[in-house]
Amino acid sequence: MLFRSLYDIGAVHGAATTLKAKVAELASHLLDADPEELADKITNEISEAIRHAVVTLAASAEGTMQ
Repeated sequence: MLFRSLYDIGAVHGAATTLKAKVAELASHLLDADPEELADKITNEISEAIRHAVVTLAASAEGTMQ
């Protein structure tokens, strides 16, 4: 079952990477900007949102355990 889970994670990662590239390409045309720079900004924003969600969830879990 572990192999299937890793396969699923890889599939989701691949789909997300493809989607990010397509969004960056489309946005670059609309904004007249560099697609690679936009892709980096998208990655940074997503990473920050994930960090925020993890911290919020951890704080929430800690509050319910007390």
